[in-house]
Amino acid sequence: MTIIVYDPAAGLLTLRGHAGAGEKGRDLVCAALSILAETAAAQPGSACRTGEGWCLIRGADARLGPIALGLRLLARDYPAFVRYREVAP
Repeated sequence: MTIIVYDPAAGLLTLRGHAGAGEKGRDLVCAALSILAETAAAQPGSACRTGEGWCLIRGADARLGPIALGLRLLARDYPAFVRYREVAP
């Protein structure tokens, strides 16, 4: 399961774990998570740190917000593989 935590006030987006929705190379949930995370990391002014099974992205809320929405929708549609939590301001 992938755990996502979004803190808009701090401009932090954290993803941990692996979706596990399919075999490696064919996991469509993982592919969707990956492209959204890479898009967030590629935003001007963003910084990304990664490790085995985790990614921390720091950026402006105005740029991370729409990407966080996509991640929240994935969690809604695939709750067995993705959990999303937003830190309240």
